[in-house]
Amino acid sequence: MDKNNDKLKVIYIMGSGHTGSTLLDLCIGAHPKIQSCGEFKPHLFWGNYQKNKLCGCGISSQSCPFWSQVINDWKSKTGIYDLNVMKNSQDKFENISINQRINLDSYETEFYSYLIYNQELLYSISYISDKPILVDSTKNSIRALNLSLMPNIELILIHLVRNGNAVTWSNMKKDRSVKSSSKNWLISNLRSEIVYHKIKTKKLRIRYEDFINNPTDTLNSIGNLLGLDFSNISKNLINGTGIEINSHLLAGNRKVFSSSNLKLNPDNTWKQKMSYKNRIYSKLLTFPLAIKYGYL
Repeated sequence: MDKNNDKLKVIYIMGSGHTGSTLLDLCIGAHPKIQSCGEFKPHLFWGNYQKNKLCGCGISSQSCPFWSQVINDWKSKTGIYDLNVMKNSQDKFENISINQRINLDSYETEFYSYLIYNQELLYSISYISDKPILVDSTKNSIRALNLSLMPNIELILIHLVRNGNAVTWSNMKKDRSVKSSSKNWLISNLRSEIVYHKIKTKKLRIRYEDFINNPTDTLNSIGNLLGLDFSNISKNLINGTGIEINSHLLAGNRKVFSSSNLKLNPDNTWKQKMSYKNRIYSKLLTFPLAIKYGYL
């Protein structure tokens, strides 16, 4: 991307975990004008880079030509050579409540630096990839709010939701309780609702199930927001050909972003394996928003 162009477009996927955000990120990023970025959670993105974990392209992150160029370009623009500075800044200003986010007066200078450091990272990714639109699937609603304040970023907001039972089951496979998983789904989506209505920008709410069952309509809706045609991508998803990808994601669902061919395979194992008792309990904990999103 030309550094002198107007605002950089960033598609931000917001919501709870285990909603298929990496899958949606990569499908959107299959468009030739869009670069998938995955998640920028500080302990995952920066942590994986510092630990030299594999990039989605199969090369260790610090040896990956793409990320080497991005990080070097970002360092030259910001003068930040200790990556922990960025990591700690994100921790401080993204892992907070909405109420804490509103009361940032005492951190005005530090918060402004955080905004600029993040904005410059996004511009470096766009510049090195030579793509004018990025996808950020971090899902954190506070980060979405912060992105909306970056002076040279045009935010396109996607609130991605998935059946609370499916998300709870996915968490249960990692030994998390029904109660904590369901409450996390509810709280994450409540926060997302607040931010969704607060930010005045192009926005869209997508259900994971609708995307999996009818990718054409979902991608058309996204294309309408961006003024882009996703018909070739939709066609390959529907006919089973899949999408050839060579991602540079460092964080997200590694099983998804390490694949070379992306296909849509509905994950409905929760319907067979989640007990009726746990389904009812989860529904009781999530029912206010489950009704709103059409899951009850």
